[in-house]
Amino acid sequence: MDKDTIILYAKKLRLPILVLIMGLIACFMLIKMLIPTVKDFVEVNKNVSEKNKSIQENQKKLEELKTTMKQKMDKQADPIKDFYKPIESGLDTEAVMAEAFGDILKVIRENSIKTRAVKYDYNPSDDNFVKNASSKYNVCTLSLEMISDYKHFQAFLRDLYKHEHFLEISNIEIVPYEKDKKILLIKSQIKLYSQKSEADAATPAPESTSTAPAEQTAPPDISKK
Repeated sequence: MDKDTIILYAKKLRLPILVLIMGLIACFMLIKMLIPTVKDFVEVNKNVSEKNKSIQENQKKLEELKTTMKQKMDKQADPIKDFYKPIESGLDTEAVMAEAFGDILKVIRENSIKTRAVKYDYNPSDDNFVKNASSKYNVCTLSLEMISDYKHFQAFLRDLYKHEHFLEISNIEIVPYEKDKKILLIKSQIKLYSQKSEADAATPAPESTSTAPAEQTAPPDISKK
């Protein structure tokens, strides 16, 4: 092939070669621009996967907590502990139960649990002790709205189970906080009982319902504690 032929072919191939080079440069630039996006996409997928795994684990812990709570409630069905007995006689139901109520608040504080609201109902008419032995026992139903994490709430239940006086956890509702599944929004009812002295047994027990002011109106960031 002579020199003129080579020059002729070179002129004909110059444009395709130029287009090929520009295409390669464009592909290189596109790949370079996409690499950070791909990395971000992989990182986001990784974070989403970790969050889903965390939510599943917390949901499992919640179910285990509910099962444990149910087992404790079943074990507390019969009065196997001593009833609370006030030191002084002549106190009304509210004064007597205030001391027992104070013990529960102490357990709540010791386990770093926040209370949003507390409602107490003295001698509720639907309680079996009130129906059948109102002359012997005082009864107070505590309706609590609390905020906690799994660890502290589990410790709280354990302390209630070990409490020296007879009490009954009659109801409990647990819902994970929507913005942070590690935080629990809890509603529970605890029935406290005290045994009347012979002198107090002759005094009719009042029925009343009261609500204590809320200590906390919004879920705190418990996860940072």
